[in-house]
Amino acid sequence: MIEEYFMRLERVLASCPHIEQMTLTKEKRAPSIGFVKGEIVFADGVKLFVMEFIRTEPNIVKTKCRYHCQDASGNSLFRYDNAPHHPTETFPHHKHLFSPVAGETVTATHPPSIEAILDEIVGLGPPGAEPFVGRQSELEQLKKAREQAKAGYGQIVGVMGEPGVGKSRLFHEFKVLSQKEGLVLETFSVSHGKASAYLPLIGLLKTYFQITPRRMMSVRDVRRLPGKCSP
Repeated sequence: MIEEYFMRLERVLASCPHIEQMTLTKEKRAPSIGFVKGEIVFADGVKLFVMEFIRTEPNIVKTKCRYHCQDASGNSLFRYDNAPHHPTETFPHHKHLFSPVAGETVTATHPPSIEAILDEIVGLGPPGAEPFVGRQSELEQLKKAREQAKAGYGQIVGVMGEPGVGKSRLFHEFKVLSQKEGLVLETFSVSHGKASAYLPLIGLLKTYFQITPRRMMSVRDVRRLPGKCSP
């Protein structure tokens, strides 16, 4: 039911210690359909503007969503949305990144959970974020796992914690270090409650092989042509 989704969203936001104030409008449109719109202000002045149209049955699906983040001066930092105007590998879902040097860029991404967005804001922050401190022990554990993987022993590492404690910042710092030593592939989990088997792995492979919706369509079209290729 949509009320359960609303309650869970409020619990996640209330558990983030970095949120200073927020306004949240929730509308029930049907037993399993709802609308959320809000503005969240963090202690450093960063703002997150949230908009979601949600369907909770049979799985949680955000039929329309937008998460726009800006710094205390009103400069855009990033925006996730699913407006169908960028043919990325994860169409229609994508992410806008705003940089004073590179300008605006658009990247493929799966729809993020609100927990992931909170971690991104708190962990990475705007340009000029605070130095990375207090997670050296965790970073060393990740480094050890990487060395084991390089030696031929596959590793899986899970990082758990409440929203806003810095999980995304930890992975970001580890990714930056690892990129100096070899290829790094990155993918994301789908929103909570959405059952799509292997979707993060599929997204990773699509990004690595640069498979776009247009390219995938051309392959299917070729396979339909009789006598042009084998099954």
